Amino acid sequence: MHDGLKNELRFVRAPEAARLLGVSAHTLARKRWSGGGPPFRVLGEPGKRGAVVYEVNELLAWAIRHQQLTSTSDKGKLGDTR
Repeated sequence: MHDGLKNELRFVRAPEAARLLGVSAHTLARKRWSGGGPPFRVLGEPGKRGAVVYEVNELLAWAIRHQQLTSTSDKGKLGDTR
């Protein structure tokens, strides 16, 4: 493996990804099935059940794009471009 890639990419399995997002693993699984969730990969041979993984930087970028402000006092916080 190239050393540069080792430092840039970090993958986590679905339970850890759910913990990072603050949602249940079931919620994340529903988003994989229905669409609209963070990008994911399935590792393994085609046609066989593989491990679902998320790249941490993609996961965090998705979370920022999909955050919801809960009050007017949240304006100007992380990800708010208004």
